Amino acid sequence: MLHSLTPFMLSVAALSQAPDPLGHLVAEALRNNLGFATERLVERRRAAEVSEARGLFFPSVTLESRYSEQDGTLNLGDLLNPVYARLDFPMRVDATLPLVHESRVRVTQPVFNEAIRHNYRLAGQRHAAQRHHRLAAARRLAAQVQIAYVSLAAARNAAAVYESSLALVSENERVAERLLAAGRATPDA
Repeated sequence: MLHSLTPFMLSVAALSQAPDPLGHLVAEALRNNLGFATERLVERRRAAEVSEARGLFFPSVTLESRYSEQDGTLNLGDLLNPVYARLDFPMRVDATLPLVHESRVRVTQPVFNEAIRHNYRLAGQRHAAQRHHRLAAARRLAAQVQIAYVSLAAARNAAAVYESSLALVSENERVAERLLAAGRATPDA
């Protein structure tokens, strides 16, 4: 019994390996369909969300910098003016620093944060769901293209049948008129 199924199985395998005659139409539809392009963009966004969620596991570095206005700070002139007065040097120095620059670098490493892990898992599941949604949309679009192609072929075949039968109907009409004129047929023919 196994030997009798082998040729059938080989023919099915050969048919499945044959090139798809509508493949170029399906590929063009997938390239140019705006709805499917939206599905691809949403999938890219979901992949970016997975990368962003993965990035939360790594250390983060922030740089904070600010200028602050100081009030009541030490005037450098208070230190230098007495020295200049003893040297008989007529100079008066008034030097205060009105602004102070303060910078900080902060490195944060999450040691254990269950929310980060759940967020990463959820982002991965959303990405997988969107990928399956895009694949389903691709299958629906391919099916629609194939159905449209078959419908077009059926319409062309129906038009060809009507055109070929038109000659036959007109010949039958001519023969019926001749038979009626010869008295060999009734008017209902």
